[in-house]
Amino acid sequence: MTGFGSASLVEAHHSYRIEVRSINSKSSDFSFRIPRTILDKELEIKTHTQKILDRGKVSLVIENQNQENAVKPKLKINKAMLEAYCKDIAEATAQTGLQTDILKFALGLPEVMQSEVS
Repeated sequence: MTGFGSASLVEAHHSYRIEVRSINSKSSDFSFRIPRTILDKELEIKTHTQKILDRGKVSLVIENQNQENAVKPKLKINKAMLEAYCKDIAEATAQTGLQTDILKFALGLPEVMQSEVS
């Protein structure tokens, strides 16, 4: 079975448009596209979606629609997580001899950058 659904959420400081598409399949194939402002919630969204949907090819798109008076989230670095990643990457770099820009790479890893609304 093929399915499609969309919804909008409008609050005082946020406005989101959510779209879900699915195609019948014997296996599970989930793809997600979400805005950076809620990137720290990606794992939670994926886990929740996969609990509800057993199988099929599913595409979930969440778009942040800018509001004129929207409060911009501040990005905060999870320093403990960043330090742990950097240490592991530095050790791997030393062992393999491969070069990498550790900080740039580590900042893109899960849970290092977190958003908070002021």
